[in-house]
Amino acid sequence: MASKYAELKAEGRLEPEPVEDQRYQDRVDEKKRAILAGVRQELLETVEPESFEIPTASSAALAEVFSVLRERKDKIKELESETNLALEAVSQLLVDAYEAEDLTSLKTSDRSVSIQHEPVAKVEDPEKFRLWCIREGLESMMSIPWVRANAMTKDRLLAGSPEPDGIKAFMRVKLVLRKS
Repeated sequence: MASKYAELKAEGRLEPEPVEDQRYQDRVDEKKRAILAGVRQELLETVEPESFEIPTASSAALAEVFSVLRERKDKIKELESETNLALEAVSQLLVDAYEAEDLTSLKTSDRSVSIQHEPVAKVEDPEKFRLWCIREGLESMMSIPWVRANAMTKDRLLAGSPEPDGIKAFMRVKLVLRKS
């Protein structure tokens, strides 16, 4: 099934997305060369090493590797989510314990765990805040969040309109993995 942006790609109206972090891209390129050479990498060995010996760079073989790596990433994200939940629970318990015992820091075997208090801002009235920013000469720092600007740009392109002024759109290629 072609994406709703397939026509934009076919028209060639958008350039490929530029590389923002060349050092990261160099690491990606090195990994691509290793995979295509059939070399077992430490990352791949931790999953199912025998499934990563790719004799050719066929679409089917690469799609299988992609599927396994995405499954691995999903498991890591789930573990990260569970870990973050446990970390937040322990953090809240520790804050309560520190406050009950009037402590600000404790040493563990190799680290120190301290409590710090700091203010955090939350915009409760966006219009009042916007007007305050203008009065303070901060209008050049005000911007629409990227997610919203990106969505508006996509909608305009689909409608046949150009990008908003000051925006340059590129074509990002992504693979989508669906359960069969």
